[in-house]
Amino acid sequence: MCAICQTFTGNPDIGEKLFYAAYIDPGTGYVFSSIIPAIFGAVVTLLSTLLLLFRKRIWPFFKKNIWLFLFVFILIIVSTILFVVKVSPMQKSNGKKVVIIGLDGLDPKLVEQGFKRKLLPNLKKIAETGSYSLLKTTMPPQSPVAWASFITGVDSGKHKIYDFIERNPPDYSLDLVFSNPNKSPIQSTPFWEVAEKQGIPVEVLFLPDTFPTSSFKGKMISGMGTPDILGTEGIFTLFSTKKHELDPKWRGRLVSIPNKDVIKTSVPGPKYMFLKDKKTSSLDIEIFRNKEKKSITLAIQGKKYEVLEKEFSSWIPLQFSIDFFTKIHAITRFYLKSAESNLELYMSPMNIDPKSPVFKIGNPKGFSKELTDAYGYYSTLGLPHDTWALEEDIFDEKTFLRQAEDIFDERKKIILGELLKFKGGIFFGYFGVTDTISHMFWRYLDQDGSLYQNTIMSYYQKVDRVVGEVMKKIGPDDTLIVMSDHGFDRFDYEMNVNTWLKENGYLVLKEGKDEGRELLEDIDWGKTKAYAIGYNGTFINLVGREGQGNVGQSEAEEVEKELFEKLMDVVNPLTGKKVFKKIYTRRDLGIPANDVRAPDLQLGYFAGLRSSWDTAVGAVPKEVFRKREGKWSGDHLFDATEIPGVIFVNRKIKKGINPAIIDVIPTAFNVFDMAFEDSVEGKNILE
Repeated sequence: MCAICQTFTGNPDIGEKLFYAAYIDPGTGYVFSSIIPAIFGAVVTLLSTLLLLFRKRIWPFFKKNIWLFLFVFILIIVSTILFVVKVSPMQKSNGKKVVIIGLDGLDPKLVEQGFKRKLLPNLKKIAETGSYSLLKTTMPPQSPVAWASFITGVDSGKHKIYDFIERNPPDYSLDLVFSNPNKSPIQSTPFWEVAEKQGIPVEVLFLPDTFPTSSFKGKMISGMGTPDILGTEGIFTLFSTKKHELDPKWRGRLVSIPNKDVIKTSVPGPKYMFLKDKKTSSLDIEIFRNKEKKSITLAIQGKKYEVLEKEFSSWIPLQFSIDFFTKIHAITRFYLKSAESNLELYMSPMNIDPKSPVFKIGNPKGFSKELTDAYGYYSTLGLPHDTWALEEDIFDEKTFLRQAEDIFDERKKIILGELLKFKGGIFFGYFGVTDTISHMFWRYLDQDGSLYQNTIMSYYQKVDRVVGEVMKKIGPDDTLIVMSDHGFDRFDYEMNVNTWLKENGYLVLKEGKDEGRELLEDIDWGKTKAYAIGYNGTFINLVGREGQGNVGQSEAEEVEKELFEKLMDVVNPLTGKKVFKKIYTRRDLGIPANDVRAPDLQLGYFAGLRSSWDTAVGAVPKEVFRKREGKWSGDHLFDATEIPGVIFVNRKIKKGINPAIIDVIPTAFNVFDMAFEDSVEGKNILE
């Protein structure tokens, strides 16, 4: 799943540069949605007026030519029906269903443990009566890359997603690969567009890489990549009467409030442009304290909500006014950490309101509201679990798990409810909790007697029970696929790749600098031959591609070869073990030489060590290697062969086949006796 949610440095200027802003230009997105009804209304009004004014002339003509009018009317109806039939694909599913349940980060080592302990009966049943196999993931094994390969049936060289973070070669600026509300970053055809052409109904729920949602004749709610209303991957706010001395890299926003019984404060909202000035909208909040009950009452926009100490509120709708016409709708939850001498109140990232979404998070239009009406409010944020709050000790483990349980219940209710209504075609439902829990609780796996030693397995059991419920809702001829995009392992050490490049003469800092700030701020490009950004990529500072390239085309191959050989010999001095299992060139991964977005080398780490978050955002700290001390203790950004995913199918997989993530959708299409696309690299894996 996600490591990007750890990259924000706490510096608002850097944060604003790094995360796609996605702030609202007053009126944009609303004029287009209302212009057609406005024109229609104007036309109807005009026609009605003409009919009224000239009724004495029009009505006699109509009475004399009634058969002509009836003929024209029938012709219009028939033409409309033929048009609808022509543009609407025939439903070719014939009642067949392929149900795919994506369990992010489900690891084969833990699955095998669950089997041995008889904790995963439903997955075990599929394995015994159908098939169970390792599933080859992508290189790098990052969620945006792996799920893009699932969606398209091709590797990264074709779909063009290489990391969570990408750089713009001319100016070296960094950005997220997703969260742009105007376009998808995937450059190959997604399976739902192919399915539409072939008449196969599709419903996709919470799949990563689907923001903004596509327009097609199916249903979709977006997943990982969906921002909050500020345009970030989700920033919490802490209201506190305490004085906090924050680490410069503290993640979140702190709002200091007076220590009174009645507190008036405000929530900063989306930024917007007014004329040439950038402004920030805000929303007033009153907090009424009840120390005897250990609770507070929140007064927000004319409504009151009680929140008990150590409890979460329900979802609360918010409305920010950008101008007289433009309102931005959000939903949030509060958690009262402390209600007594000092008040500490957590406010979740402000999710896009699914009842009135400011960005396209659902297809067709109105689908996100339809889900809310049927199942209640739900988190729309692409990364809904607040790992930052746990890392920063706003949450303890118990509180984090309560939030995770609430999100899991929301997703389960929607996915199972929608599956019950699904009549045929391809249905996909995604659960990210298995990944998030593994990131944050891997450290407890070897702590005998710990309260949280079995936390990860308990969530494997939860998703196993969901699989059992899915099995009850499908017919004997339906195909069920349960899969993960990658596995998991421990994360004990991190490498500052840019620091290694500096120490080995490939990266040079500006004069007087011994460390480099985020976003490649302090690099002397005129002397730099290579640099790293993202979690697995290293780039040559190539003349003609990079804005200040320093390596000519004739020298590039030599630099690449030299880097490859030196990196393969790197040893972690803290353990004495080699760092890289394999390093991949563009040629190894089938990436065209003229692809300016792709890294020149992809670093395949042995499990247990990976690139640092400083590396991901282009920083150059002092030390090359560090021992991990944070709560984020499990990971998957290693070599792809270190952390394969898993696949379960209630049918037999062909003998001798080693399934890969690019094979899943071509296999689903084969169930309908149809090909996915000639250009795909994936294949059918079933007998």
